[in-house]
Amino acid sequence: MTTIHVSDLSKTYGTATNVLVLSGVSFDLTSPAIHGLIGANGVGKTTLLRILAGQSRCEGVVEIDGRPAFDNPDVMDHCVLMGIDVPLPSTWRATKLLSFAQHRYPRWDEARCAQLIDAFQVPVDKPYQSLSRGQKSALGIIIAFSATCDITLLDEPYLGLDVANRDLFYRELRAEQARCPRLIILSTHHINEASHVFDSVMVLKKDGVALQGDVESITGRVVELVGPKATIEGFVSHPARRIGEVHTAGGVAKVLAEARAEEWDQLSALGLRTHEVSLERAVMFLECD
Repeated sequence: MTTIHVSDLSKTYGTATNVLVLSGVSFDLTSPAIHGLIGANGVGKTTLLRILAGQSRCEGVVEIDGRPAFDNPDVMDHCVLMGIDVPLPSTWRATKLLSFAQHRYPRWDEARCAQLIDAFQVPVDKPYQSLSRGQKSALGIIIAFSATCDITLLDEPYLGLDVANRDLFYRELRAEQARCPRLIILSTHHINEASHVFDSVMVLKKDGVALQGDVESITGRVVELVGPKATIEGFVSHPARRIGEVHTAGGVAKVLAEARAEEWDQLSALGLRTHEVSLERAVMFLECD
């Protein structure tokens, strides 16, 4: 089992400006699992992934299997980070990039690489700079999966992919985890699109982790209540729990509320209909201050 332990991580850029990017970030992750990393643009998701990959120094504790991550060959040889913003030599042909990756990662699977090249139809004879945005993303996915590392970090790897290839990516991601179970972190803004592959999610803010848990425990904390307007208004007037904004249409109202699944029968007894919510709606509701 691979473990990631992060305690009180902080990261600043610039000796003069001293811009704080991350602060007070603490969490633990284990394998085998696909963990979703969620957060607004600019919150530091890419920075965090670079730190976990051992590519960037920070303050605090960042350990992979009990070993410091930064610039540690034992860690970096078994961790791959890929995404559209990961810099690759622009003049190299895709074949050269793949050959380099084959020598870089000890557990490289050449047969898997060939299979993925065929699946994504990447023109490997072209220089990297000549590839489309989607083809660059596909090449990054091919490298990440073929590397067969204990830790696979994917930074919005789907950017530029069309609908068919995004669907292919998720299918191959599930196949990859079945082929070689590992610790995968997928950074994404498309929560609902990716929710079916996640085992857990973590919501990142600049001042720490706002929310973390397995998918069922997070969606199980939120319910949509629908019922007579008067009943809903009476329910929210004495909130013993987190309550969302009430929406009404005629005499019917609906509202999101924090409630465990075991409480739903009690809510139904009040004359309210209970509905499950998507992971995206649950995350957005729970992370609101």
